Amino acid sequence: MARPSPPRRAHTVEFGTLVGLEDLAAEELGELLGGKGPIDRTRPGFLRVRLHDLSLAERPRIAGVAYLVSHFEVPRPKALLGSQHLDALTGELRHVVGRHPGRFTGVRLGAAGASSPVMQRLAAALAESVSLPVDPDDGDLVVRVYPDAGGWTAAIRLTPRPLSARPWQVVGFPGALESTVAAAMVRLGRPHADDVFVDPCCGSGTIAIERVTAGPARGVLAVDLDSYALGALRNNIAAAGSVAVTPVHGDASRLPFGAAQVSSMAANPPWGHQMGTPELTRELYPSLLAEAARVTRPGSRFVLLSHQVRWTQRVLAESPHWSIERERSLTLRGHHPRIWTLVRS
Repeated sequence: MARPSPPRRAHTVEFGTLVGLEDLAAEELGELLGGKGPIDRTRPGFLRVRLHDLSLAERPRIAGVAYLVSHFEVPRPKALLGSQHLDALTGELRHVVGRHPGRFTGVRLGAAGASSPVMQRLAAALAESVSLPVDPDDGDLVVRVYPDAGGWTAAIRLTPRPLSARPWQVVGFPGALESTVAAAMVRLGRPHADDVFVDPCCGSGTIAIERVTAGPARGVLAVDLDSYALGALRNNIAAAGSVAVTPVHGDASRLPFGAAQVSSMAANPPWGHQMGTPELTRELYPSLLAEAARVTRPGSRFVLLSHQVRWTQRVLAESPHWSIERERSLTLRGHHPRIWTLVRS
């Protein structure tokens, strides 16, 4: 009789997300885990879970990075160089490298005092254990070491690139939206298979491609007036495997669709210097909301992100077509934009 396989060890995984999106990231993680196990919010922008299957840690789209976490009850980081702790840490490091053979190129230690002799010795020992060089600037096998809960924690990034770095993002665009924010906006729109989804200010297509990734739809249309943006979109569509996004040359203030043809929208409209002047941006917002109301059906959702908070709030207050289901703030590249989930009356 064959012996039963030993139970797989549970790993502690920490996910980093933008501050303001923790609840959506936790909701997505809960679905991936099938409701098994608690999701702990350790501090703003971070969630921790226990996983037996580390492949699940690479599937979230709202969390931007995932780390394999080990905690050591030691008073100083020098103790991590002791054989017991170092063997445990290098074992975890080899486990991460083994999941992506040949993809990591160098070890980068992130820690306060990373240039100190102790941290340099630790970085060298870790790099030697996986036969990689120490690369303090561009190393993609990232190990963070920091004091935590009376000891020291080592967090190893599970992937050579952050989860937020989508492989299809081959062409950038000024003001392009973070992919994790786009994924959160798509979730807030409650996607379903009957959607006719429109991004009226698509840029290089992050929101539209995230909508396709979230599940089937009757149609996903990405609109922009800028020919360069549509070219970038087409390149990203091809890199994503020719996903079902239809590029449309058009003006967000005069959308090329008939009345009530659209069931869901999301947009990161240009703001401030991206439009040349704040005045030009202010001209766009009222017409964008009016056009969105014209082409959508009653009950449709429109998820809108803007850094121009007060102006957007004013325009929304004056709009007869949209009610605010929720307004949330997030921290993004030193800014504090808002996301509004709107419902068409």
